[in-house]
Amino acid sequence: MTGDNEANPEDAPAAAAEPAPAASAGVAEEESAPAMELDTEDTPSAPSGGGGSGKKRKSGGFSRELAIDPLGLPTKSKRERKSVEKFEADDFVAEKAAKAEEKQMHGRGTKLEDIESVRESIKASKMTGPQLATAHNLVFGGRGKDRLKKQQLLEFSGYLPVKEKGVDKDKQQEIDDDLERKFAVRANKLTVPGLKSTCDLFDVDRTAGAGEKQGKEFLVDKLLDFLGEPSKKLTKTWISNNKKKAAAAARKEKESSKKAKKAA
Repeated sequence: MTGDNEANPEDAPAAAAEPAPAASAGVAEEESAPAMELDTEDTPSAPSGGGGSGKKRKSGGFSRELAIDPLGLPTKSKRERKSVEKFEADDFVAEKAAKAEEKQMHGRGTKLEDIESVRESIKASKMTGPQLATAHNLVFGGRGKDRLKKQQLLEFSGYLPVKEKGVDKDKQQEIDDDLERKFAVRANKLTVPGLKSTCDLFDVDRTAGAGEKQGKEFLVDKLLDFLGEPSKKLTKTWISNNKKKAAAAARKEKESSKKAKKAA
């Protein structure tokens, strides 16, 4: 019977082969090593000896942010963003309307803001109402910003230009006729209620005389007579006041003549 301490010859090859895994582990460590070395110069070294507590320090080389991106790209862009001014469709429309105003601003009539009844009527109108929009479109031929419409109308002094010295009379008449036709086309596009409303905004007297009717042609003529060369004498307020004054003057003259007859 063989003792327990005798070595078994079959187990010898297995014992000799045990150190092999250590060598393969070393190869695995070399293969798994990172391709890029990180700078850990600022990382405190662990104390020597086996008396360490085994706790990991929170601050270490891996907790620091790298100054340079590993791929060589800048961490922040150095380009400064410049603000770009945006233009909307309304801006171009307003600019076009402003240029049209400059050409039509200086007419041969009275500025509407200098005619009291017209000034008060325009100021009292609704800024976004159809009446003001229709009148502005008729005068300037395009849309405009609501907040500017009243002031632009108040600056208007007629679509007929100021007569310049040295201009031939026939040439001036030709210019006036062209403008008359242009504004007549615009005015005829309005309905009869629209024409009446626009006449009222500008305080244009639209009282029909004997045998006349307040038709479209009549209203267009009344409106263009005023807009071509604005004058307070064409307003309903001025005519009404002067009729009253004329009537009062006639009554006074009649009474004076009666007194003169009695005295005689």
